[in-house]
Amino acid sequence: MSNTQLLKQPPRQRPNAPRYWIITKHDPIQLRGLTIPLSSGEEALAAFSFNEEAELFLKLGQEVREGWQIRESSAGEIISLLMGPHVDVGRVALDPAPEMLAQKTGGLVSLDRQRFMDIILNRGS
Repeated sequence: MSNTQLLKQPPRQRPNAPRYWIITKHDPIQLRGLTIPLSSGEEALAAFSFNEEAELFLKLGQEVREGWQIRESSAGEIISLLMGPHVDVGRVALDPAPEMLAQKTGGLVSLDRQRFMDIILNRGS
């Protein structure tokens, strides 16, 4: 199976494991998640509790360009993103509203990356 085919597959999950939806863009080498700018100058990875919230964000987010898609994601996959291609992203925004992009108010719904990882690792145990 090619890397492209693997990237298109939903992650495998344990029963009752937390699920998240992220907005992703595939480049030929790795999966990239949508980050939103914060007023502090930092970036936050956008993660959603429900598919419908991610769909609404994608439809209404004026700044989100074509080529982005919604992907169901496991806690492990999000941690992999934060430790890999998004190692420089310091925060995770939970269920950000589309208008938060322009207003740079995603910090209101964001957690420090380490705190987020601690929470989802403990929840999945």
